[in-house]
Amino acid sequence: MLQAPPYDLQVEQALLGQLLVFPEYFADLELTEYDFYNENLKIIFKNILEVKRSGKEVDLVSLKENLEKNKIFEKIGGITFLSSLTDYLDFSGNFQTYQEILKEKSRLRKLLTLTNILQKDIGEEKQSTEIVSELYKFLPKIEKEFGEKKEMAEIYEEAYEYVENIKNTELVGISYGKEFKFLDEFTGGIQPGNIIRIGGGSNVGKTWLLLNFLLEVVEKDGNVTFFSLENSSNFTLKNIFGLKKGVNSLPEAIKKNKTNFSEEGVYFFEKNNFFLDTESRKLEDIFRKTLKNKSKFIFIDYLQLVRVEGNSKNERLTEYAFKIQEFAQKNKITVFDLSQLSNEANRGGAEGQASTEFYGASELKASCDVGIHIFSDSDKMKLREQCLVAGDNRDYFKNFVKIKISKNRLGAGVGIVKNFFIDFSKGGKFLNGENNF
Repeated sequence: MLQAPPYDLQVEQALLGQLLVFPEYFADLELTEYDFYNENLKIIFKNILEVKRSGKEVDLVSLKENLEKNKIFEKIGGITFLSSLTDYLDFSGNFQTYQEILKEKSRLRKLLTLTNILQKDIGEEKQSTEIVSELYKFLPKIEKEFGEKKEMAEIYEEAYEYVENIKNTELVGISYGKEFKFLDEFTGGIQPGNIIRIGGGSNVGKTWLLLNFLLEVVEKDGNVTFFSLENSSNFTLKNIFGLKKGVNSLPEAIKKNKTNFSEEGVYFFEKNNFFLDTESRKLEDIFRKTLKNKSKFIFIDYLQLVRVEGNSKNERLTEYAFKIQEFAQKNKITVFDLSQLSNEANRGGAEGQASTEFYGASELKASCDVGIHIFSDSDKMKLREQCLVAGDNRDYFKNFVKIKISKNRLGAGVGIVKNFFIDFSKGGKFLNGENNF
């Protein structure tokens, strides 16, 4: 299976905090910015080195000034995020231990990149000799990273064993669903501790996409808390059970299909350990409820409505992104959340080139493991306009959308776009667009 990259967010943060408080540790520093996994912490480390090279004393004040000079202070979350660097400050002198941990995680990520590329080649049914030849490209990097000369016979033997093992390995992560096989192929399925962030403009169908994923997870695993912050519990339940039964979830359709949502709801909740929460708004309350419910998955609709501390919207969203990434990693809880798109994205884009920027803070994209964007199918929208002009008001085409992988920690499939049709006669189910035209 494809593996999520190894990293330790708290150690990265603790090491930076030590550099800001104990200048003597610079003498033992052996890291580069690329040894950090978190994008914001990578930027901060780079700016710490700039301050050090300038001859100034390295502290929060000089770091803030340097970030402002580079015009990225607000981008990384402002003073709220900067102050959090000392939250995990360790006075026990573990700097060298932390440094070794980060170096080892960095080495493992580089090796993982290689194995993920090889696994993708296997999935594309390339010949084993062709796959092994990929190793030649990475051999110099491996030798440089580990300071160890490897014979090609040894590399070939290890690769052959790897190929044979992968061929017999089943996908361990939960599937996104049979209509979303391309997501399973490139991401390895829904992995513990991952953050899957869905972005889309207004009324494009992002909540329905979230509900399709939610039902897949609930029915295959359970242990889910859904924080529906935009809609009432009654409205949300009608949508969930309408999708579950494959019927239109409007009241008249409910009556027509004689569906008792109250009775079904009790059974559905108890059987699957499923919780619906429409009241928790503060991020700390979301964390507390999730742990209380012993949930392995949380769904948030949508993240801009979550209340977090910060002096500006950008600071609050950056704080959200950092804290929820930390929570997911520490507790191995998978997070699905919805985000509005940036203003540029809402203005649209060329075919297959829709903006991949989430609204409010760059850290929203940097901190997620998988980014998925949903946008209208421009070709189908043109056909819709032509039908309306011709007097045909049946609106065949308004529910055709495109889904794009905009971010993948594993590096595979970014930019891939697939066509889908949202079938509201089946409760909002996503279907392969090519087969439902």
